[in-house]
Amino acid sequence: MSAEIVQQLESYANVLLAPPTEVNNEQRKEAQTVFIEFQKTKTPFELCRHVLETSNVVFVQFQAAACLKNGVIRDWSYLKQENMSLQLLNYLLEFVGSRQQLENCVREQLLLVCAIILKRCGIDENSEAHRRLRLRQIEVEDSTEPVDANSQLPQVSVNMFNSVLSVISMLSSDSLQSFSSPQQNGDITYIKGMTACSFILAILNEYSSSTRASDFGLPWIKHLDTKKKFETNHLKNIFSTVLQALHNTVQPQVNSEVLRRPECLSIILKLVQILETILTWNFDLITIISSQYAKHVDGIENPVLQPGLDWVDIFINGNIIEFIFYLYIRIRDLGDEKLTHHSLQCLSQLSSLTGTIISNPKNRIQFISFFLNGTLHLLKQGFHKFEAVPVSTMLYRICLHLQSRDTIKLVDKEICVRFVTMMCDLTCKLFVDYLKAEEGKDINDESDAEKFKQAIDNFCDAWMVLMQAIEKYEKFNVFRSTDSPTDEVDGGSSSRQSQSQDVIDQRVINECSRKIFECFLRCHLTQPEGLRGLVSKSVEADIYDFEEGDHVTYNEQLNAIGCFARVDASHSISCLTQLLNLRVNQLQSCLQSITSNSGAEVQQQWACINEDIHWLIMIVTWTLTQSNYGERDMIPLQLMHLSINSNSDSTKTVNALRSCDVGTDDSKVDPIVKLLLCVFKICSLEKYILENKMHCLMSPQVSLTLTLFITRFLCGYLLPNENDYTDMSLCLNACFGRDSPAAADTLNFLFDHIITKLFAWSSEADVTESSAAALVTFIQNSPERGKALM
Repeated sequence: MSAEIVQQLESYANVLLAPPTEVNNEQRKEAQTVFIEFQKTKTPFELCRHVLETSNVVFVQFQAAACLKNGVIRDWSYLKQENMSLQLLNYLLEFVGSRQQLENCVREQLLLVCAIILKRCGIDENSEAHRRLRLRQIEVEDSTEPVDANSQLPQVSVNMFNSVLSVISMLSSDSLQSFSSPQQNGDITYIKGMTACSFILAILNEYSSSTRASDFGLPWIKHLDTKKKFETNHLKNIFSTVLQALHNTVQPQVNSEVLRRPECLSIILKLVQILETILTWNFDLITIISSQYAKHVDGIENPVLQPGLDWVDIFINGNIIEFIFYLYIRIRDLGDEKLTHHSLQCLSQLSSLTGTIISNPKNRIQFISFFLNGTLHLLKQGFHKFEAVPVSTMLYRICLHLQSRDTIKLVDKEICVRFVTMMCDLTCKLFVDYLKAEEGKDINDESDAEKFKQAIDNFCDAWMVLMQAIEKYEKFNVFRSTDSPTDEVDGGSSSRQSQSQDVIDQRVINECSRKIFECFLRCHLTQPEGLRGLVSKSVEADIYDFEEGDHVTYNEQLNAIGCFARVDASHSISCLTQLLNLRVNQLQSCLQSITSNSGAEVQQQWACINEDIHWLIMIVTWTLTQSNYGERDMIPLQLMHLSINSNSDSTKTVNALRSCDVGTDDSKVDPIVKLLLCVFKICSLEKYILENKMHCLMSPQVSLTLTLFITRFLCGYLLPNENDYTDMSLCLNACFGRDSPAAADTLNFLFDHIITKLFAWSSEADVTESSAAALVTFIQNSPERGKALM
């Protein structure tokens, strides 16, 4: 009977796998129905065993393994009653370990069945332990000689774990070399090693709280209780054993050619996947709330690593951290893409270490110091294209560790300086790489450009965290130095003390900020001032039609660049003023040329100038203003100090603002106002073009960017509340203050410009909507501003 079933299954498998030209839909549906019914077979253990031993069709073998899985879950009480669970487990392990030609999909499915059996045995052992503990408590009350509750407890799961881990511990460089020999006469065979590693992976998946675990139909609390016991009793041992096996396998003296053999790569891949699974393990006790919450946590793309205090000897260990970095570098040199990806994920996950294990300051500093040294060694030669996103994620997580004042002040200053300098170099490299990928990308394959953009966003987020940490730390030191009693006696000691306590020399921060700012600027400007190549007008229009605005796409980058620009505000403002003034003059010359010559070369020049102006206005916008989410928009402190320290003449500055021209001598004109005048010139130029019905000469993209600038300028600079500032620039107050006639003139100028746009750009919904929103935002939080428009 079993032979007939096997023959029938193989026949229907051929139907399912046949091309559509050889079978019809009815035959295929009939075959599907047969296999569906096969999966529902009750107590299918002997039948599946016969199928596995007699059939050579991979599809049929896989279906038999899937049927076994369903049978174990559904008929566990039958297996337990007949004492067959241990027999089935031993049979499957022996079957998988002895069949060298077994397909991987069948092997993995059978090992999944073994993992399910092992977990159910563990659950039963726990239940038996609770029952005996209860009996012991009763006997303690009735007798002076209680029975030992652990005297006859079944230890199936413990013995099985020890047996499998002993196989993994035997993996070494010598065993890897023996895998490729025909005799395989070493202590451990390739199939035995692969089986042990795959079994451990299946066990980890079954005990995890993720969607990879099988649904037993058990209460969630029981699953979590079993998971917690597994974490306590076995997880750390598994991690240590696998780590030791990798250490024995990829030793420096092992030739890379040996490691590149397919058998060796497969074994190493399995070991690394085990490490990755443990490093992404959900140790959160809150998952006891519900399975939905636990699966949501496990569904996070980059979960954090937060093990308990019992893991402190593992992760707060310089040798282990150093080895994981070495492991990745050695694996990267092998050139296997999949293996490299998993090993890099291990590093990225290790960087996310958090929780009670590093709540102790000593442990935290020790971990960060080890990890910073490893990162500096790893990235001293830069990184490859495929490493961009994981490495940027890892660096962002390192910066999160450094954001605490209590942490950053204890990290070695030399390491911090090297880390900041390396971050600066890598950020600039990514800007250039993204530019090359963006210019040379295929419209059907934008993966490289997208990877670089995501990596840049991660770097920008990391910089924002790091800059805020440094700023908070140094502000705290200045505050302490100012309040110190000794400073009143010796005023010079305060400055020296503050300088000596700086976590990073301010000159280093200024140099890195300037370098990043200039590199970003060059990557978004055309030659000769920039690096970007020439683009045609048609290409620009096509991109703009189906992509979201650059101010949305590059928001994280613009926030960071604005922060960098304000670190060395004098240099940045001067640089932006010169470039914007140059591009405005070029645009005016180009518009004059277009009226007499509308050739392709002039059109291309027009498109490039407009693209440059678009980016310059965006950078100016994010430099002069900052995003205060949920708070009132204000003039950034660094720019206020720049204006105050410039010693500008308020009268000359107001005159320059009213005439929209700084004149021949601009040395006494406020630097902030000089930059604003460049933007106002573009506003005047747009207003003139629109009023004279020459829409084709004005880029809608530039018009939209101008509106964005006006919106943020109106909210932050025009008619500010002086009570919000401890120091106020006389020049800025004379130009934009509430009692200033020049402020009213500026408001009327911008109001007329917005009204013109509303009527002239009726075909551009984005421009008109943002123009109307500019006025709404201006008066939204200030009734006095609303009166100014009346």
